[in-house]
Amino acid sequence: MTDRDAMLGDVPHDEMRDALHRMADWVADYREGLRDRAIMPAVRPGDIAAGFPAHMPEHGASLATLMASLDAHVMPGVLHWGHPAFLGYFGSTSN
Repeated sequence: MTDRDAMLGDVPHDEMRDALHRMADWVADYREGLRDRAIMPAVRPGDIAAGFPAHMPEHGASLATLMASLDAHVMPGVLHWGHPAFLGYFGSTSN
């Protein structure tokens, strides 16, 4: 590896590769378990925003922390269009 290669991005290559594999597994697990999820979210207006700080953080978070936040704070508010029982007007790209 050259010095120029080592400077690409702010995440080491091995760490990025590992994170991308974990994200691919997350997507595959989501798709595989979609049938078991509720189609409509069971959250009230403001619930998702309440899970986040009012101001942007001063420093970035790790990829693992961001993925945990996605599961804990964002996914509870998702309408699962790809669910086999979703009868809306929009096609799904999960298939």
